[in-house]
Amino acid sequence: MRFEEALFAHLKDCTGLKNLVGDRIYPLVLPQKAVLPAVTYQKISGERLHKLQGDTGLTRPVYQLSCWAENYAQCKAAAEQVRLCLQKHSGLMGGAEGSWNVAVDAQGQKALQDAYLSGATVSLKLYVDVAHYYSGEAFISSLSVEDPVDDTANMSFEFQGTGALTYS
Repeated sequence: MRFEEALFAHLKDCTGLKNLVGDRIYPLVLPQKAVLPAVTYQKISGERLHKLQGDTGLTRPVYQLSCWAENYAQCKAAAEQVRLCLQKHSGLMGGAEGSWNVAVDAQGQKALQDAYLSGATVSLKLYVDVAHYYSGEAFISSLSVEDPVDDTANMSFEFQGTGALTYS
């Protein structure tokens, strides 16, 4: 899952925000004649991080969330619920994609599949570089495998953290 999808999923599950905007949370732009209040979100920058050896493969994205309403009070109320929703979030939110081969990677991919099917948590380590990583516990909220004929099988999964991250 892309970060935008995880952000959307998190925002739509926040009770206070849901009470104000319902399911009116949109990427990029507000649809024409949209019912208000509503929220839009978009990535506005994505600085690439570099080392002396070259590109690290990491970025520092910045996202903008905009609240839309018929009056200032509604807009401020929606903005406050967005703030509370994101401020209270602790832990992991995101996803990953890659090649799928359970026969070769029985501990990693099989463990993700088993955790998804059973609802168990998994321990994740998200590496910043070879020696440093963030770690935490998460639920696998979705798992998808594509297995086209005569091609590589691909997988993607989404996860939602259960607590704070630690940095090692």
